[in-house]
Amino acid sequence: MKPNLKAVTEYLPQAVRRSIENLPEPQQNAIQEIRLRCGRPVGLYLNGREQFLAPDGSLTLRSGEALIASRDDLARSFQAVVSYSVYSHEQDVAEGFVTIRGGCRVGLCGTAVRFGDTVQNVRNIAGLSFRIACAYPGIAQAVFEQTAGHSVLVAGTVGAGKTTFLRDLARLTGNRSRTVIVDERGELAAAVKGQPQNDVGLLTDVLDGYPRAAGILTALRVLSPACIVCDEISTPSDAEAVLQAAGCGVQFLASAHAASTWRFAAAARCGGLPVCCSAAKRQGESPAPPDKRMRLLGILLVAAACAGAGFLAAARLRRETIALERLILLTESAAAYIRCQSPELADLLQLLADDCGEFGFLREIAAKLRPDVPPSALWREAVERDTAVPAAAKDILCSLGEVLGTTDKAGQLSALALHRERLLRAAGESRDRSLRQGKLYRSLGLLGGAMTVVLLL
Repeated sequence: MKPNLKAVTEYLPQAVRRSIENLPEPQQNAIQEIRLRCGRPVGLYLNGREQFLAPDGSLTLRSGEALIASRDDLARSFQAVVSYSVYSHEQDVAEGFVTIRGGCRVGLCGTAVRFGDTVQNVRNIAGLSFRIACAYPGIAQAVFEQTAGHSVLVAGTVGAGKTTFLRDLARLTGNRSRTVIVDERGELAAAVKGQPQNDVGLLTDVLDGYPRAAGILTALRVLSPACIVCDEISTPSDAEAVLQAAGCGVQFLASAHAASTWRFAAAARCGGLPVCCSAAKRQGESPAPPDKRMRLLGILLVAAACAGAGFLAAARLRRETIALERLILLTESAAAYIRCQSPELADLLQLLADDCGEFGFLREIAAKLRPDVPPSALWREAVERDTAVPAAAKDILCSLGEVLGTTDKAGQLSALALHRERLLRAAGESRDRSLRQGKLYRSLGLLGGAMTVVLLL
């Protein structure tokens, strides 16, 4: 069993410790994390996935066969992690983790005790995550040879191995020049009572437990380092301290969270480092995003387009109903003109065009009427071309064109009354469709816009 894993098992419940000791050595060496969750199976993360630990020292994916962590197990493990003195680890607990022997980090899950926006403590511990610190001497050798004397920022996602890589880089640098490790979380040097448990180099001093910004300035003032090493720079105060030290010609080795090359570059700029090394892990990275404001504007425009499409479809249905209602008025006006004035067909069409100018077919037919051309043929061609006439009314109007102007006054009035009834029915159906489908189209448009925002943000 690896020393760091053995050190971690001392903090675990006895049943869990025995089961891990019974695991085959290759599985023991592959363990990266141990998870204790109150009332749930004990989990081991190894070989890229989490499995459950069985009492007989085997791994299983069935929760019914796994060891269950009780609240008492968690309470005893937590007390061991804080050396049976929560008060002495109050700041670590408030930050959500405690670093134990060997540089292993224990993450805490529970109920936050807050003062304003600040977490003061964590109570009702319901989960513990033991991350096994590992040393792989030599993994940074190639980078060390390429970047000797230059500052390096190691960037990667959670679990990418940033701290492991940085620890080896610090060891190599500390064997060549005066180096100071600002080890706020105790993960790089894993100092116990001030003495590093990890190999950090022969010329390396360790400021254990110092806040990064304060430790950097302390190292700069009193230890005259050629190189300063710190893990996970993230805050403005960290960046300011790095800038100040870098301005004095000190080499920096540091790490930062970043999921891709462009995030890595952004982290470097925030820290003010003359970066000469790319991220420790760059697989599956995404391309640099556009400006956030432009991206947000694009998302809003796409969402507005989705919502607008729904409203346009609903408006199209409403326009069809309005057009049918206008055609009903047209038949009523035609009947009134015929009843009172008995005009010629060309004059009647001109009068109707003046009343309902949106329908171009009326003026077109009036302009093309000739004795040798049947009015019904002109009527059909003009109606079919007129985009203002809804599809539901085209056949009705073509039928009306075969009668209008070709029969006597009584026949024309009868035909107008008949076709008016047909238009009334078509308008009623269109109105019902507009109310029913229009609401659906508007809802789908709004829903599509909202889903677009959710998916793209």
